[in-house]
Amino acid sequence: MQSSPRQPRGWTGSWRGARQPDAGAPGAHQHPGVYNACASTTALSAPLATPPGRMRPVLAACVALSLVLGPGAGDGCEDPQSPSFSRSVPAPQLSAEELHSPHMPQALRCDACYAIAFQLEEQLSKAEAKLGRKALRESDYVEVLERSCSQSWELYGVQELNGEKRLTGPGLQSQQPLSVVMTGGPWPSRLAKMCHSFVGEQGEEQLYGAHRRGPSALRELLCHGEKGPCAPPAGGKAGRPAPPKALQNEL
Repeated sequence: MQSSPRQPRGWTGSWRGARQPDAGAPGAHQHPGVYNACASTTALSAPLATPPGRMRPVLAACVALSLVLGPGAGDGCEDPQSPSFSRSVPAPQLSAEELHSPHMPQALRCDACYAIAFQLEEQLSKAEAKLGRKALRESDYVEVLERSCSQSWELYGVQELNGEKRLTGPGLQSQQPLSVVMTGGPWPSRLAKMCHSFVGEQGEEQLYGAHRRGPSALRELLCHGEKGPCAPPAGGKAGRPAPPKALQNEL
């Protein structure tokens, strides 16, 4: 089993695996960082503790999941005859830019745009639902957009997906069953900064007008427009994100 370097303060890592059996159950090993589990049990999310005053630039974690053989393997095991296996799940290795830059890294701006468009749609739709789906007044949708950008964004983080770092959270691609997701750190402030930049660049009236046209119009406006983070490069293949540039209000 690999040792796990300590992570920077303010980060939370989630280990997605199977539930740990009772400590008193036969075969339940007591070893730091190792979970004995059965594949049929409920997923476990365990935070990675960070001692105060310790910070390192490289974030890594490893979880070994072991299935226990035998009928007395634990109350949480529905299939005690399942074969044993182990698997290492490394945490995303973040570059200096991904760790310390105040702006969203270029490779993640398309994912970030989708997350922002999802949150704006959600909050505007909720506000309209309170009025029986009627259009909001200007003062109301301006307030909703401001509140949406100023939220905590705490449910978003970064994970390794098919060998590529991706943002994960509401409105984005689902997290893999066995993966380490790092939330907190610089990601919430980056999303908030990018959201406010979109509102400043596009204007509240144009954003709300796109929302009223349909569920995908706002995302198309923000993410796939001429300067959108997900727009294809000139002469490139359709649907392939162009290298995004920071918006003027982010500089």
